[in-house]
Amino acid sequence: MGLARRMLRGLQRVSNSDPLSPVQSLRLVGSQNTKAGRDNALCRIVELNPGCYPLEAFAPLLPRPTVKPPSAPPRRRSNQRSSNHTINPAVLRIVNDQLTRLGYVQQGDWLSGPCLHPAQHQHGDVHHSFGFNVQSGYGNCFRCGSILLKDICHTLGIQPADYGGLFV
Repeated sequence: MGLARRMLRGLQRVSNSDPLSPVQSLRLVGSQNTKAGRDNALCRIVELNPGCYPLEAFAPLLPRPTVKPPSAPPRRRSNQRSSNHTINPAVLRIVNDQLTRLGYVQQGDWLSGPCLHPAQHQHGDVHHSFGFNVQSGYGNCFRCGSILLKDICHTLGIQPADYGGLFV
């Protein structure tokens, strides 16, 4: 059931559909239809298409497992932080690119998708709760709260020092 649900969520992501459409498609034979007016009818196969696909064909739709980057001591540079506290646009750009590659969806100035810390969520953040503002570098998760750009970089394995530091 979990694999089927993840595949349907992948279909939802690549087709840019609303989150409920694929969920409504998940009806297992013998399960009860709990929609209002369906009187808990048993689900059955109405039409069977003769074509079939191996599960491996859907592998690109599945989310990639989160790999924790190797823990290395943070690199420090003198004068890494300037007095005007302007976020380095190169760092914002690389974080934006990385999140986009991970399937986050742009909505105005925000990228939205799963939290970067799914282990802190009851169900691994299947209902995406994280937003990243591509202009300010502000990250927010409805469960975890505010997430600093430096922490987002660390989680994604990005070293701001490689791009001239967190601030310009």
